[in-house]
Amino acid sequence: MQVQNIHEVTIRLGSTTDEALATIASILDLYDKDVDTTVEFAGRAATNGFRLGDPVTVTCTVVKKTLGGKRLQFLFPEGKRQARAYLSKSTLKELRTGFKFDIKLHPKQHRK
Repeated sequence: MQVQNIHEVTIRLGSTTDEALATIASILDLYDKDVDTTVEFAGRAATNGFRLGDPVTVTCTVVKKTLGGKRLQFLFPEGKRQARAYLSKSTLKELRTGFKFDIKLHPKQHRK
């Protein structure tokens, strides 16, 4: 994070389980794209009062890691500044696995 007073950032995955899993899959696909590939998402940031800010357009860019490989950089506008967050492929895969596990444990909550 590069901006003071921002404690948490979010991007919108979708309204349903299927939409969320599809969004996660599309984000995972970004790791196979060229460096500097950019995509936009709807997102929000939480401030020091832990209140979600207004919806913003979040820019996601595929960037090269220092020691090789790729990761995703998310830029959240905050006035004239930007908050920066990074997402590794392994973290995103863990999120997907947790989501699928929750679907198996609580199928009634994830009805279509």
